[in-house]
Amino acid sequence: MKWTKTILAIIVVGLLTIIGTWLFFLDYMTSVYPPIEEYKFEGTEKELLENLKFPENLANTTITDTTGQFPTDYNVYFKIIDVDSCAYHMKYSIDNRKRVQIDLIGVFDLTINEGGYSNSKEEIISELKDKFERTLIEKIKTTTNNR
Repeated sequence: MKWTKTILAIIVVGLLTIIGTWLFFLDYMTSVYPPIEEYKFEGTEKELLENLKFPENLANTTITDTTGQFPTDYNVYFKIIDVDSCAYHMKYSIDNRKRVQIDLIGVFDLTINEGGYSNSKEEIISELKDKFERTLIEKIKTTTNNR
């Protein structure tokens, strides 16, 4: 009788450990950091994509994923790497046909391997966010406002 209780206790502890580990990794894989900054633009998705090609300091723009169903809850995730080897991870969503929201999710300086998401070093994130706003956001705003 004593052995059965011991074996049963070991099985229960083992199952709880396995289930707990599985839940921990599931939570880790599905967690999402809040955006570093949110920007709203008056204009269509087409105008935004045209403006993203405009700045001469962009080396590469890549769409990495899409989620949701168009026209509601549709998100496009993309990455821009500039000529200074800074990478910007973003998401844009369409509020309505004439308004687009861009979320800056992550910023990275690939030359010194610094940066990250909203939970990273504040001074590096702030510096890279300011550079992003100067080099990309201001040009998109200027181009959008001149139409």
